[in-house]
Amino acid sequence: MKLEIHHKMAFAYTKPVHESLNEIRIRPRDGVLQKVLGYELQVDPPVRTHSAVDYWGTTVEQLGVMDAHQGMEITANAMVETTPRTPDFSLASPATLQPLDFRSVHAEFLRPSAHVHWQAGDEIAPLGTAAVDGCATVGEMVAAIDRSVQDTLTYESGTTQVGTSLKELLEIKSGVCQDFAHLAIGMLRSVGIPARYVSGYLFETSGQMSQGSKESEPKESAESEIAAESEIANVQTHAWIEVYDPETGWQHLDPTNKGHVGPDHVVIGHGRDYGDVPPVRGVYMGAATVDVDTGVTITNHT
Repeated sequence: MKLEIHHKMAFAYTKPVHESLNEIRIRPRDGVLQKVLGYELQVDPPVRTHSAVDYWGTTVEQLGVMDAHQGMEITANAMVETTPRTPDFSLASPATLQPLDFRSVHAEFLRPSAHVHWQAGDEIAPLGTAAVDGCATVGEMVAAIDRSVQDTLTYESGTTQVGTSLKELLEIKSGVCQDFAHLAIGMLRSVGIPARYVSGYLFETSGQMSQGSKESEPKESAESEIAAESEIANVQTHAWIEVYDPETGWQHLDPTNKGHVGPDHVVIGHGRDYGDVPPVRGVYMGAATVDVDTGVTITNHT
């Protein structure tokens, strides 16, 4: 698929502010299964931007507006060509997850993290253990946990926020794609399977239940609107996961959409959890509050 992505963020401050500094993570990632054919970032008021690749391999664009301002717009335009992703889980035994050198190499994606945290007495580890009971391969374990997440959570926007813990999520039993991803990662890690969070875009054409990640900043539109005739979708950012198979490596999985990840998924970056790949993170000087309005339009040129 050849997808044109238009991502706009409009910042509105209640009073003039200055020294607004922001980090933006919205540039699609170049990789084996997707190629960035073109990308441009525009900022109003015009400022210089600095681009770098962070520890996780995600492109981070840094920008700052020093003078007093009461609004700012950031617009990114990208053209991405994607190819199908076919899951390739092996018949590796659960015993292949146990060697110390394997666990050491993947330690960052096996330990609890800021948004994927559990401890003794929490339900996460027992839930994961119960889900994989009787599984003979790592692939079966992953599929069982994927089913368990879908059985545990109902997709419902507005019930969670960025800081919702796994413990709170299991009490609420509903959330958005970010929550499905975090719960799946927690359960996978608790049984020894390395898992990481993926931030990206999803070109939705069939009304899937995924509506993008629930964020406190920026705000996202509440619904996805599809214009099938022109192959244009007004969507949000999306979240899914990657799981490590000891024999075939990292495999994509979308817990919100019954595991399916295809050419309609566009990767921005990955990390331990949402905190490593937020679309925008920033600070400013001033007593104002800010409202961030975000919209993503994807056009399919295939």
